[in-house]
Parts: sequence; C-alpha cells; structure tokens
Amino acid sequence: MGTDVNNLFDILGRQNLPIRVVQKQFDQDDAALERIGRALPQDEVSDHDLWCYAMDLKYVRLQPELLRHALPFCLRRWQAALYDNTESGFMEQFPAALAQRERQDIIAGIIGDEGVKALSDFMADSILERMSQESELRPQGKRLKAYKWFYQFNSYGTSWPGMGRILGVWRALKRPGLAVCAVQYLSVLAFGEKDNPIFGEWTRNGGGGPPQLWENASIGFGERWLDANIEVFHSLLSADKLTGWARDAAKVLRDHPDMGIVRQVNEELLRQKERVEKRIPELLTFLSTPSEPKIWEWSDAAK
Repeated sequence: MGTDVNNLFDILGRQNLPIRVVQKQFDQDDAALERIGRALPQDEVSDHDLWCYAMDLKYVRLQPELLRHALPFCLRRWQAALYDNTESGFMEQFPAALAQRERQDIIAGIIGDEGVKALSDFMADSILERMSQESELRPQGKRLKAYKWFYQFNSYGTSWPGMGRILGVWRALKRPGLAVCAVQYLSVLAFGEKDNPIFGEWTRNGGGGPPQLWENASIGFGERWLDANIEVFHSLLSADKLTGWARDAAKVLRDHPDMGIVRQVNEELLRQKERVEKRIPELLTFLSTPSEPKIWEWSDAAK
C-alpha cells in the first residue's frame, strides 16, 4: 500500500516555489495562505493554516497552483490525524470539502486524472494502513481512535469512487488488524445498541456505544456516498457473504485473546440473519442519502 505523502508532492507540486498567492481566504486570513505558499515539502504547516485552506476548498474560487501545492500538506495532516485521539476543525472541514460534488469537479479539473488517482489511492491506502493497526477488539472511553477508521471509511465513500480498492483489501484479511475491523463492523450489523459485546452501551460518564455505520467525519453538509461506491459495496452485502467474512476473520484471529467475542459475533450473525438482511438495505439507504443534522437509526432499534 502506498502511503508516502512525498509521492503527492512529486505528482501535484510540480511548480516553482514560493507560490505567489492571489487567492483570497474565506475568513480574510490571507496570511495563512501566504504561509502555505512559502512552505517547503519538509515543512510543517499549522492546523490553523490548514483549517483556513480547508474552508477555502469549500467556499472560494481556488488558485490552481496553490491547490496543487497545498493538497499534499492537507493530506499529510489528515493522515497523521488518523492515529491521534483528538478532533480539530481541519478534520471536520477537509472531508466536508472533498464530499461536495461541485467542489470535487473543480478540484479534479485542476489536478487532472493523475492527481485524482494519486489522492484517491493515497487516502484509500492510508485508511487501510490505519485499519491494519487495530489490535484491541473492545475499545474503551469517550473519544476513541478505534472509531476514526469507521468515520474516515465512510468519508472516503463520499469523496472518491475508489471504494473497491478498500473493500478488496479489507475482504482479503491479509493482516490481523483488518480482521479486527471486520469483526467490529459486523458486530454493529448483528447486535442491538445495548447488547453489543464489543461496543458497550453508551453512558454519560464513560461514552462508548456502537458506531453508526453511516456516520462520517463531517455531518450535515449534504454528504452522501458516491453511486459507484454504493454499487460496489452492495455487491458484498448479503447475510451469507457477511457470515463468510466473519468466519474468515475468526480464522485469522484464532489466537486473539478475545476469540470468545469473535465466536459470539459469528454466532449472532447466523442467529440474527433476518435482522441483518433487513439492516443491509437500510444501511445502503442511509449511506446514499444526503446527510442532515439529524439522527438516523435502524428500524428495529426500539425492539
């Protein structure tokens, strides 16, 4: 998997430095854009400056050479944030910008097919690499890194039509961390919110609760999965295919200390086949519906 951001600088940043910035920043912080324009590939750009640029990605007319120069810095910060346990304005606004259809077209028109493929592959491979690092089956606490891969997986579905790249590697389960993620994901389809053995019931002081399989890194901006990603995901979603995936994950995790829970998830998928079959089309509907600041839930949630 290729996750070296230097490749993005090579592909996107083929221009002389520094950048002469003529773009006007959305919040009138033009100095932030000037600092990005002067930054060298080895430099660290502040979260504030990247947040300013993420806002521009959503709202203003983009300067092409600045976009090609700034995107690798944005992707490097995004990649690092997959592993930390904090939230930031940049990590909300950047995925939201990439999820807007009209902005996707503008960005693609500037960076071209090679640039789009480089960004798409980089983000897909970074998410897979992050997932492969999972080892603990049962996360604990309010703000958890384990939830991040769920949200970034869904955000990718709204941004780039390359979900097949992620799903193919994930389904193959070549690394134990990917099997951990598969069991976590499948547990949310099989169990209710209060009886999930991996994600304990949410409490005011302890947080927790199962993640919503349709929630992404930003919400309420009209994001939805691209049709191409819905199609490829749909092809993998059936009760029989999911139970087969769970069996394969159990084989990979046969020596995991929480193997008892892995078996429990396998058994529940079989026992709750009717529930899973009902939830699959609901999940696809939630993923393909433009997001709003409201709460969706399974139709069987009250049962």
